[in-house]
Amino acid sequence: MLVGFSLPLQQQYVPLIPQAGCRSLNRDAVKIDHVGIGSWKNVKSNSMWLRTRHSRKTTSSQLKMNLDYSAMGRWTAGSAIQLTAISVTLAVLDISSPILNPVLTKVIAVVFFGTMAIRSRIFSPLVCDRPTPKRGSNDWEDVKAAGKPLMDIKRPSWTPPVWVFPIVWSTIGLLRCISSTLIWETLGRKFLSLPILVLMIHLTIGDTWNSINNYEQRRGTAVAGVFLVWLSALAATFSYFTVLPIAGLLLVPMCTWLSIAGCLIWSIWRLNGSDPVLPRLAPPPS
Repeated sequence: MLVGFSLPLQQQYVPLIPQAGCRSLNRDAVKIDHVGIGSWKNVKSNSMWLRTRHSRKTTSSQLKMNLDYSAMGRWTAGSAIQLTAISVTLAVLDISSPILNPVLTKVIAVVFFGTMAIRSRIFSPLVCDRPTPKRGSNDWEDVKAAGKPLMDIKRPSWTPPVWVFPIVWSTIGLLRCISSTLIWETLGRKFLSLPILVLMIHLTIGDTWNSINNYEQRRGTAVAGVFLVWLSALAATFSYFTVLPIAGLLLVPMCTWLSIAGCLIWSIWRLNGSDPVLPRLAPPPS
């Protein structure tokens, strides 16, 4: 015995197939008024829905195909290599400290933290130099990153002058060195500790962001990246503050400057066409 299933009348549609000998199809003739279903408008709306759904699937698949996975892999690998190298260095310093003179150990600690505060990128395989202005010039057109001139872009009217950035970063580097040395002393002269490691993670993220924003000049991805830099700075400040409040307070200017820098990066991104946040492959040459 065959059992048939039928949809409710409201969901049934009459196939719009002209009969043999008919030259055209009368749209009004397909209405079935006695059951209150089926109309040309129903068919048309369903057709539009199918086209929209197909368009969304196509756009999603194109987005996946255009993503620059090699760039994302390069940034992830570069960050992992840098953080691993820093962690190994911290562990080696912990092993060698007991056999060294205490004064010499402190000198090594100050030199190491000072170097990391301003040149942590020496551990990174990525090209992540900060922009450097031409000597004697205060024009953004003369600024270069790793010898590569910055892209000609629009900047907001409140952009700080070029000479402000080296001064600010030098000051922040000095405060990082002092606060890290204080944390090192407070934790029994231990290099590989959680608070110091959190700061090293922040420096690693910042170096990778420098490569994205200054060298590769991916404005959209830099917007998302600077948010991670800012969050990692807050985490480092909090971790230092929980160990020694004064050490955490010394990092507050860093968080303040990164907040200003984040607003600047976002404004530049908006003024220059809002590039995609996710990295995309460059279009093939025409």
